[in-house]
Amino acid sequence: MKRLIPFSLILLLILVASALPAFAQKTDLLSPEESLWLKSRNNTIVVYPSENSPPYSYKNSAGNPQGLAIDYLELIAEKIGAKIQYLTPRPLHQVLNDIQNGKGDVVASVTPDTDEEQSLIFTDNYLSSPAVIVVRKDYDKNSGLNLNDFDGKRVAVVNGSGLEAYIRINYPRVVLEEGTDDEVVLQQVVLSEVDAASMDVASLSYILSKQV
Repeated sequence: MKRLIPFSLILLLILVASALPAFAQKTDLLSPEESLWLKSRNNTIVVYPSENSPPYSYKNSAGNPQGLAIDYLELIAEKIGAKIQYLTPRPLHQVLNDIQNGKGDVVASVTPDTDEEQSLIFTDNYLSSPAVIVVRKDYDKNSGLNLNDFDGKRVAVVNGSGLEAYIRINYPRVVLEEGTDDEVVLQQVVLSEVDAASMDVASLSYILSKQV
């Protein structure tokens, strides 16, 4: 059964194109139904952030959530006069499992797949970030790769991610190895525990920038 959460209040990170500017320019941002829902919740939206999905949602050194998705949520909350209550950040697969069982109102950052679309409501898309394949420099072929090159080989992906679901459906011969976050799956490549990893380029760029 779908959770009946007001559409305008569900801010889930979907990797396509920005729709926020048009949204932010409206003078009346909420429908009467949405306003009533927000009022019934004491003007508070409970957000469930991922603990290590940079640059979208992650914990800072103080253990507080930050990232691009958090910034978007804070901006929208300010515009609609709402308060945000953050739950303790957890790995993505745990966040998705918990929110589908009624814990929290909003996921800070996630790419949809078929299963999630049956139980969650998504906003319009507002960001584009292509997925890439990552291999070691000594891999026998390190350019012009696509997922067809990994039939029978191990590819690490984030557990619960839309990318994991996409590969399972479209590339069933790829042997998927699940990790809790992109940093973990990238480390699996470095340690030769897998043949490759797949993740979005924004996450990869962020992780590599922190290692310089």
